[in-house]
Amino acid sequence: SNSIHGPEMGDMILEKMAEGLGIFCRKKDIVARLGGDTFAILFDDNTEESALKQAEEIQEAFLNMTRASDWPTEPLTLSIGIAESKYARNHGALFQNTMLALNEAKHLGKNRICRYHNLNPHNAMLKKRVEMVSELTTGLHKADKIFKLYKQPIEPLGSSSKGYHEILLRVLKDGTWRTAAHHIDVANDHGLSIDIDLWVTENVVKELLKEPETSVFSVN
Repeated sequence: SNSIHGPEMGDMILEKMAEGLGIFCRKKDIVARLGGDTFAILFDDNTEESALKQAEEIQEAFLNMTRASDWPTEPLTLSIGIAESKYARNHGALFQNTMLALNEAKHLGKNRICRYHNLNPHNAMLKKRVEMVSELTTGLHKADKIFKLYKQPIEPLGSSSKGYHEILLRVLKDGTWRTAAHHIDVANDHGLSIDIDLWVTENVVKELLKEPETSVFSVN
């Protein structure tokens, strides 16, 4: 929503989403925003079947809310992933299983609910996307250690035009700075692109202020 309607509208939608989740959760349940437009609910003493029922109710209520005549944007939908602790060896695995189910729901289309135990546990592509989401979410909290900007000089051939630097975003992966192309695709799917854009913009401005008279940058 940020990319289409702007950050203020995006913030309003997130607030409405948080309010709605609070209505459907019990006091002993835990609701948290993971980053971007992704939320998590930890249900206490719930089976996967009962969690599915609650997820369906949340999904329907949110869709109805955004269909109301006073809602300022087009109707919005929710993609939901569900995992049960009995399929996970620890809390970290439970979180990863839930994210795998969420990614599957997103890729199957809008307004879907997917359960982890129905997935192929050896789906390498899904697992890779979950790893990228985790890297991005972690990276935004310590961006200077995970992200890096490279200045690539661009010199026009056969022209008197002044050269400039193209700014390239790189992500630290297994000790190596790598292209962020795949991470950006995942960021767009999970509402993290605006946060990354802000980090890039802030750091480009810092570079420009070092040499304001001579610096010309193009951000890729």
